[in-house]
Amino acid sequence: MRILIANDDGHLAPGLAALVRACEGLGNIDVVAPEQNASGTSNALTLNRPLNVFEARGDHVKGFRVVNGTPLDCVTGPAQCLPAGTRGTRRCRGPAT
Repeated sequence: MRILIANDDGHLAPGLAALVRACEGLGNIDVVAPEQNASGTSNALTLNRPLNVFEARGDHVKGFRVVNGTPLDCVTGPAQCLPAGTRGTRRCRGPAT
């Protein structure tokens, strides 16, 4: 099973890493998160510019993909940035804070 984890606090948020650790062993985890804190924009969709997806740097975010867009971009756009075979992807999110 593939698990997609996204948030609205950005890829450096400690809660994101905690959620990834909690899901380890449940399946193949893909993390796609905003480049920076985007709280309050969860339902916004970027339509006026191209989105860039890149690999995060740092041990605690190793393997995370970062999008220079909104949280919704991170959830609706993964089909374009995740490896092939992502059918059945589960989406997980932490509690709203």
